[in-house]
Amino acid sequence: MKMASFFTGIEKAKTYGASQYLTPGNYTLQVSNISVIDSQRTPGRNFFLVEFSVVETDSPDYKAGSTVSWMVDLTREDTAHPNIKGFALALLPDVTDEDITSGAMDALIEKDQPARGLNVKAKAWNIVTRAGNDFTKVTWSASNGATDVPF
Repeated sequence: MKMASFFTGIEKAKTYGASQYLTPGNYTLQVSNISVIDSQRTPGRNFFLVEFSVVETDSPDYKAGSTVSWMVDLTREDTAHPNIKGFALALLPDVTDEDITSGAMDALIEKDQPARGLNVKAKAWNIVTRAGNDFTKVTWSASNGATDVPF
């Protein structure tokens, strides 16, 4: 009798982004993938996910070549939209607030990944929330640009 494969059902499995999140430090990051994913725990909750390769950092937690990710809870528009817009503005140094539209953001998550390969700078530090939880804040700035990003 043939034994069942350890991988039976793998074709139905969902994959998820990297689970190593930014820790305090200064980074130069190269964009690998930008997507919107469903929460694994809460159906109907979505996250904006950016996956990066570390180009350089002063963080003791990572080195060049490490994979890290940054997630934003899209159910919290009051904080999600400003944080995501700050990231999008760092992709190209010449874009303005008005250039960051829903259409431009939709284009960033399309299959062709127009921002893949762009570098951005990130500064990450920890704060304590009102609820007493640790939270890593990130500010973004431009590192290099390209002309094929849909802004």
